[in-house]
Amino acid sequence: MASSVLYSNIGNPPTQIIKGEGHYLLTEDGLKLFDATSGAAVAALGHNNPEIKAAIVEQLETLDYCYLPFFTSAAAEKICSFLTESTGGEMSKVFIVSSGTEAVEASLKMARQYFVELGQLPRTKFIARKQSYHGNTLGSLATGFHKGRRAIYEPILAANVSHVSPCYAYRGCKSGESDEEYVNRLAKELEDEFQSQGPDTVCAFIAETVSGTTLGCVPPVPGYFKAMREVCDRHGALLILDEVMSGMGRTGTLHAWQQEGVVPDLQTIAKGLGAGFVPIGALMLNKRVVEVLSRGSKAFVHSQTYQGHPVACAAALAVQNIVARDGLLDNVKLQGELLGKLLQERLSGHKRVGDIRGRGLLWGIEFVKDKTTKEPFPAQEQIGQKIHLKGLEPKYSISLMPGPGIVDGKDGDIILIAPPYTVSSADVKHIVNTIAEVPSGRYLSITRKRDKDKNVENAPSRIYQSPKGNVQLISPLLLIILGNQIFLKNLNNTRVIAHDVHQNAFGADCCYECSRRRIDCDRQQPTCQKCETKGLACSGLDIRYRFNGGLASRGKLVGKSIPTILSYGGEASPVAESSSIEVKSRHSRQEGERHDLQETYTPRKGDKLRTQSRSPRMTRHLLSITVRNNDQQREGNDSPAVQIGIALSHVDGKTQYLMQYFAEHIAPAATVINRGFNGFRDLLLPYAETDPFVRGAIAAVSRQHIILRFGGDVVSDIREYNSLIIELVARSKMSAPNQDISSLIVLLLLHYRETISGGNGFKYLYGSLKALPDMTIQSNLAGQLNELTRFVNIQILRLRLFAEPLFDEADGKQYLSLHRTRCFEFLRFCQSLHPEYEELMDLLFAAVTLACEVYVRRACFDPPSFKAAHLIENFRQLVERVKSYGNVVGQNLLAWPFFVMAAESSTLEDREFFLNELRLLYEATGYRSALRGVETIRNMWQTGLNIRWTSLLGGYDQFLIM
Repeated sequence: MASSVLYSNIGNPPTQIIKGEGHYLLTEDGLKLFDATSGAAVAALGHNNPEIKAAIVEQLETLDYCYLPFFTSAAAEKICSFLTESTGGEMSKVFIVSSGTEAVEASLKMARQYFVELGQLPRTKFIARKQSYHGNTLGSLATGFHKGRRAIYEPILAANVSHVSPCYAYRGCKSGESDEEYVNRLAKELEDEFQSQGPDTVCAFIAETVSGTTLGCVPPVPGYFKAMREVCDRHGALLILDEVMSGMGRTGTLHAWQQEGVVPDLQTIAKGLGAGFVPIGALMLNKRVVEVLSRGSKAFVHSQTYQGHPVACAAALAVQNIVARDGLLDNVKLQGELLGKLLQERLSGHKRVGDIRGRGLLWGIEFVKDKTTKEPFPAQEQIGQKIHLKGLEPKYSISLMPGPGIVDGKDGDIILIAPPYTVSSADVKHIVNTIAEVPSGRYLSITRKRDKDKNVENAPSRIYQSPKGNVQLISPLLLIILGNQIFLKNLNNTRVIAHDVHQNAFGADCCYECSRRRIDCDRQQPTCQKCETKGLACSGLDIRYRFNGGLASRGKLVGKSIPTILSYGGEASPVAESSSIEVKSRHSRQEGERHDLQETYTPRKGDKLRTQSRSPRMTRHLLSITVRNNDQQREGNDSPAVQIGIALSHVDGKTQYLMQYFAEHIAPAATVINRGFNGFRDLLLPYAETDPFVRGAIAAVSRQHIILRFGGDVVSDIREYNSLIIELVARSKMSAPNQDISSLIVLLLLHYRETISGGNGFKYLYGSLKALPDMTIQSNLAGQLNELTRFVNIQILRLRLFAEPLFDEADGKQYLSLHRTRCFEFLRFCQSLHPEYEELMDLLFAAVTLACEVYVRRACFDPPSFKAAHLIENFRQLVERVKSYGNVVGQNLLAWPFFVMAAESSTLEDREFFLNELRLLYEATGYRSALRGVETIRNMWQTGLNIRWTSLLGGYDQFLIM
């Protein structure tokens, strides 16, 4: 049967809701939707609250209705008293209506009557803001600036309203302009509008304290409303604040203006007042306005049939009592901070997300076609509406509110998030995780015209579209890790299912677009020729990572081995009971107080090293370098134990063993910046003291390092390594990896593990290197990164710098280009930490670039020796300039160019010069890779073979040189 309801869209009836319960809505089709917007930011307490229902029934049994102009009711008196008291007495009277639109209409009439009472009859005009919304009646519609809703009624709208720019910093604030300068410019614009209209003709300036869907949940910049208040006061006009959506607790205080340091003359409220249980709104009057009315006519020339309805007032009072009793304003602040934080983590890097803004539990996500230019999507794309409809699908089951036309009334899209005040942290995480999956690649990544701009920001979430057209949103970390699980499946023949991820995303042997179109791909990086000639861009991937099994030529990825792990348990050689590991710990118990601790750990009887087909030499050496007998020093080494800065008494014997090994043998070789501390030892290890996830990753790196150093046929134990991968997958679903420091550290350490082995596992983890540093570099520039996070990101950039050219199948030209690019990115990051060394960074960049050029020219073009000698001489001059800075940040970056130059030198003098530089670098920094580089080059020379030196490197040597 056809419905008799006049829907907003007659041809497309909306989904029928048959029940609401808590935070959920149940549709007629049996779908349970999470109401992430509280309807239209209305259902502040969720749905079907028994206390509110009881209050309504009680009022109906007492008094169902009375006409307020003739009578009053206890319910009306109580709610109005509550509202005035909630302002600290700043607002003294309340006029109860049935909606926000009615409240705005009443405010306009009250403003006019105020000046009539004062005898200022010429005041008939109002100044409002562009991209505002104040209601849908003719008066409120004229006041607002919602072009879509105004269009057909424009000829009959009042002409006494003018509009100025909103406080919309994302689009309105000029480059380099401070908040104060921006506010001053907006204040001048309002002043100019007063002058243009005639200061004595303006009744009021009206604005939303925090904007709603028409602008997209934009809070004002600091000082904005104070400046607007000053302009209004200067000309005797009233300030009307529309808090229909942002008021009554939605932004963390009962009244949003309480966070702005101003008090309005007139205030409108509605949605959160009755929380959707009844239709109710209100106009609140400042003492200033009430005093004028009291001295004059003593009456408001305005009334409505349902004003002050007793049932609506009783329900609203019950709502506000619950908000106060349950401390829901504090919950709005707490969960609002979490909501904003998680939205920023998951979506701020998305190439189609331009801005995320909000306050309390009122947030908006603005989508853009181009993140750099902020170009909005055209109206016909209906991005917001499509995301809303996508969210209603069973897969997502969430209600999101679209906001079209936010930029100019026509183009631009947001989705609004305004959950009930009663949400928990788990609810907020569910909302954000679902929202991160809802935006469809069909709309936000691959629109009808392919996006050819490859210089977009990498995102914590990316869009992929499969050849069949089904669209998935997944995090790049999850994609990389799932690829790694496929690699592990091939090793141990264990079935791994990657739900909702198209296999081609990491199983194809060519780039995405070529694979999708079933054409041959030449697998060149960064852009394959066939894709480039067709004008195609890989969907969501700026530079493609190929997952084939071949090894690169000219020494790239020469050292290949399957990732292996040592494990404990089973038949083994027990650790001697009389042995112990000596660990010196230095850390703060309280701020400003330091303790030097000396702890000795005696391994438990059950701690065993299980070995299979391992050589006796390996077993003896493991114990001699790691475990110290109580009565003996280590064999052949009288140096004291390495101070690793943590207490290990709570850690099992095998983990102590591996962490000590990491401190002594891996940390010195892995560091790249030496400023009096070793970040791997002094930052990562102390963090691992209380984080078992990080301890597991450190153990995984140490096991792999031991296998490659000492050989032996040790059976791999994939389970422990795979457990780290599984944990990373789980964590990536909860938050972006760049905001989870444990995940970031583990990801870094697993990269080192695979780099050490030179194994295929590196390729599956490697893609995440593209995204993670770019996610955090802006945070670092804003001073938001702590020392540990900054160090980890530097190391990730360093891995990305050296590994990409080395492990990719690139020809000489591409190798040179990639290495220069990565080096520039790394040094740019270092420069952001130490801007005082800008010239040094330039010199280091030049040195690495020159070394790279020498390598490429010798490897690919075999130039005459005199040309190579000229380049080497230029490099030596650069080195002298770098050395003039002394031992400061960045010089360890010279280890790699020194090694390359020594290997490429054709004269004994040059070779000895660079080998000596490596020795000096080791002496100055303790960077063991420099010392190992000397040994490696001498071993290569002793072979006397007429082959490229890179072909002689194994996995461990590659790691050290990198």
